[in-house]
Amino acid sequence: LIKRGGRDLEAYHFNRSRAWGAKRECDLALADAEKALSLKRDEANFAQLGVLLFECKDDPDQAIAIYSEGIKALPKAAVLYHNRAVGFVSKADFE
Repeated sequence: LIKRGGRDLEAYHFNRSRAWGAKRECDLALADAEKALSLKRDEANFAQLGVLLFECKDDPDQAIAIYSEGIKALPKAAVLYHNRAVGFVSKADFE
């Protein structure tokens, strides 16, 4: 489907990112999440990229930065505020 392109290309990358993430194929999951975000800067794509950075790559600083970028772009996206707060709390637990 991705090779064919079309109007749902962002959704294909998003869904494949989730599938790669479930298999713990972090680099592939991140590549698809970044592509999805480049095609559509929405709440779900910012959240997916942040979750992968935090949970799959164990990079809370980068995840927090992605959530902050998402909040700037979508200031009414409650899930991004929540995820960023979880990132800050989790980071504090490890320091």
